[in-house]
Amino acid sequence: MQEKDSCCITDDGSREKKEYWDANFEKNETPNWIETEAPWIMTWINDIDLSKEATIFCAGVGNANIVEHLLQNGYKNIIANDISQVALDTLSSRVNNNSVTYLQDDLISPKKIQDYKGKIDLYIDRATLHFFTKCAEKDHYFSQMQDLLKTGGHTVIGVFSKDNKPKCCGLDLQLWSIQSLHNRMPDYNHTNSTEFAYKELNGNIRNYIYLLAQKQ
Repeated sequence: MQEKDSCCITDDGSREKKEYWDANFEKNETPNWIETEAPWIMTWINDIDLSKEATIFCAGVGNANIVEHLLQNGYKNIIANDISQVALDTLSSRVNNNSVTYLQDDLISPKKIQDYKGKIDLYIDRATLHFFTKCAEKDHYFSQMQDLLKTGGHTVIGVFSKDNKPKCCGLDLQLWSIQSLHNRMPDYNHTNSTEFAYKELNGNIRNYIYLLAQKQ
């Protein structure tokens, strides 16, 4: 059986990145990758024992439910970032809370993200990094994350593992291993990692790896 794609719109190269993701969130109010249960990474996050006043940056968050669950666990300073304003508008209409700042910006060509340099206690990226396939994009991504995090700050990264097709939504993917993430992050203590098979709403299985690390 042919695998169904996660998006209603497949990238044909005719749109800019923001337009592409806006179009997908406009077309698909409930994308297949959206979790319907509490994200399991909340266990890791709560084990870090962050202050409830800690600044948490959710990179490429879309309209995921991680924001609600951070709020439910008492965190009071959350930055929800995405390239798509449509996704953030959907999220903000669902999550009406002054503890959340909605930041529309491109992780790779940012205009506002740099304002948070050295201010982030926890950086969360679930399924954004693997869309950056060019060396310059990956170099910028890891350099920016390093700059955003305070010394002693934590990051949780979830990306497609090597056990996946290198395409999603018509876009090329960079598939990762735990070791390749370690190699990209030499200035961190790598405190936990796991493999995770996520079943999308359409039945697809996407194999992820997750890494928890602390900036030295």
